[in-house]
Amino acid sequence: MLVKKIIIVLALIFLASQVQAECGTVNNSLAMDLPTVSYAGNLYHIIFGRWQNPQDSAGIFFKLDKIEAATARNSCALVDEHTFAITVQCAEFAGVKYTLQLEFYKIEGNNIYWRLVGGGYA
Repeated sequence: MLVKKIIIVLALIFLASQVQAECGTVNNSLAMDLPTVSYAGNLYHIIFGRWQNPQDSAGIFFKLDKIEAATARNSCALVDEHTFAITVQCAEFAGVKYTLQLEFYKIEGNNIYWRLVGGGYA
């Protein structure tokens, strides 16, 4: 009986480790690569570039550089379908994992922008 319980506990631990979100990456220029972003029931691979906002030089802003369908099954970020805010559950920068909150900022021509409004350690 004890062996069965140990096997069940180990199986649950293994399964829990398999459903963890993939982690995005942020490089030294603050470009962000999110391999799996969930939006409206679909998964996307999204790459953001850092954008210097001439109206707000103190803020950290991102511009959508690339979006394509993702093949992974676990998301590292979620897009709110109403506000287009993005909650990044895991993004790694300089070896440290963070959570990030991006607020939709604006659409200008063919460009879409978000502003970093919060975050912490993942």
